[in-house]
Amino acid sequence: MTPAEPLRLVLLGASGFVGSAVLRAVLGGGARAPLVHALVHHTRPKAIAPYIRLFPGSVTALPDGLLPDAPHVILHCASKQIDRDGSGYGVNPDGIAALAAAATSQTRAVLFLSSFSVYGEAAQLGITEDVAPRPDSSLARSRAACEAQLEALAAAGRFAVASLRTRLIVGRGDRHVLPALLRLAQSRIAIGSGTQRLTIIDVDDLAQVLLRLAENMLREDPQCPGFTAYNTGYHRPIAVGEIFELIAQRFGTLRPLWRLPADQRLIRALRALPSRRLRETAQRLQLIGADHYGSIARLEMQLGGRLLATDPREAIRRATLALFMEQQAWH
Repeated sequence: MTPAEPLRLVLLGASGFVGSAVLRAVLGGGARAPLVHALVHHTRPKAIAPYIRLFPGSVTALPDGLLPDAPHVILHCASKQIDRDGSGYGVNPDGIAALAAAATSQTRAVLFLSSFSVYGEAAQLGITEDVAPRPDSSLARSRAACEAQLEALAAAGRFAVASLRTRLIVGRGDRHVLPALLRLAQSRIAIGSGTQRLTIIDVDDLAQVLLRLAENMLREDPQCPGFTAYNTGYHRPIAVGEIFELIAQRFGTLRPLWRLPADQRLIRALRALPSRRLRETAQRLQLIGADHYGSIARLEMQLGGRLLATDPREAIRRATLALFMEQQAWH
């Protein structure tokens, strides 16, 4: 890729939370906006911009023409996150197999949106990417399997791979993380001491990370592919207590009446029960009841520290405002 050439991207999961943010970032890119082939779920997608072409399809059945006949980077943001139909998460590694079959000599790199969950569910205090994956849940095991497939493809010289491991993603379009924390605050239940810290990032900042990494990887020597994992979030983790204070400021929630300890024995007992609601409670206990933050030094070295220096409290303020405005629009 020369400086005069446009960045060509193939975006998998363009209809989703992160994919939508990537498209917003591309639309705001001005004259240097990349050329994007975007995979969407809509059967009749509407045109967005002349430099964005939409392709209806799925990650296990990639449509013809999705991958351009020119050097490009694939942004894979299309993993199944919730098993609503009970079919499991096999579609995630199946999607990587379909990607491998479709990739060509023009596929320079793949950026895969992964998760801290590949490290396991035990507390993580400043964890680095060198720690061996120890996934505990079905979803986490599927993510780890995707990473292993991609690492093998990179080792075989097919293309370079960057796996971005996130913990909490908040911001515009969030239907799960902040709404769940708001419901918890409204129930006046606190989990843990509140001092436990989490790595977070706003979805629009994550989109900028993906675009900048894609451009960097397209400029690198295509003859030297490899696999690199990146802990992805802001430099400073945020305490759970800080998040709930900001929720209270925006929504007027009251101080908690009950405080649940994030006890591993309690969590295991809840996860073994047949009640879906109790299993979800156990998942929330695990997610925010212990420290889950990592070193992002590797990503900072790749991108520079400015973007990742954002105060995570500012990201939560923006996210609570976005959720508040959405709720007002619904009413």
